[in-house]
Amino acid sequence: MNSESLNRINRLVVDAKKWVKTSSNSLLWHAEDLIQKSLRDDNLHNLEFAATGVDFLAIYHGGMGVASLINKDHHGWQSVHLSVSLYQWSLHARQLLWHHLADAHDLTFRLTRAAGVLSYAIARNHEPWKSSMISLIQEALAIPDMEDTIGKRVVEPFLVQLASKTDRSNTPMSDDFVPSVYSRILSNWADNDCVTRHLHEALDFHCLHMIEDQDSGEFPGFEITPFDFIPWEILAILETRRRCGFEPMHIEHPLFSTEYLEQCNVALQLEVPHLSSIRKVFGYFLDKYE
Repeated sequence: MNSESLNRINRLVVDAKKWVKTSSNSLLWHAEDLIQKSLRDDNLHNLEFAATGVDFLAIYHGGMGVASLINKDHHGWQSVHLSVSLYQWSLHARQLLWHHLADAHDLTFRLTRAAGVLSYAIARNHEPWKSSMISLIQEALAIPDMEDTIGKRVVEPFLVQLASKTDRSNTPMSDDFVPSVYSRILSNWADNDCVTRHLHEALDFHCLHMIEDQDSGEFPGFEITPFDFIPWEILAILETRRRCGFEPMHIEHPLFSTEYLEQCNVALQLEVPHLSSIRKVFGYFLDKYE
């Protein structure tokens, strides 16, 4: 671990606590307002309101969950799981909008969220989410305008390749990765010592990118809560290796402990205000247009 990783973790802790006090309630209000707007009529553009409102709810519950975990309250995992579930709903809606609306937002704007949900789905063996996120990522990376930036994206191609390790029905993307800590993990997949060393490097890489840096030229996406404080991509790697028959690995890092492996698998039980409204509007549009 390098000292900058610890500095970033400490800064994130401060920012998370401050966010709860200053911004969380207004974000929740905006989310509820957008979801109510989406119920006005059956115009497909209203699904955009719903998706944005659900994005805000995902950020809200992700931020609240991370703040709880920072305060050693393990009930925060419920909010974290709910946050990822909400991101998945929103991404599903945005892919539908991309298919049916000429003025829909480009899917490339959602790649980092899709990578977060995919890493979560791999870590928790959630096959439907895994398949849908791989589909979205592959579709987004195939958009012609992505040619200039695809070479800078290291996480999404890696996760698709990782998913193919245990699911041969998934067609992996090119093995010709941008050199990165993730390409080194795949290149040394059978060597436990090498992978352990590279996992520590990957945790440092996560820390260095979990606070937004517009000047870095890289797009790892770890600045989006709760994918900032919780390194789901590391959990995804460990779970994939477990399913491939490798021995457990010992990792020591301020952002990671074996407690994650026990606590992150709690069942999702938390309900959200207006969840019935979200299900209503999403259910209507998905049934009509899918």
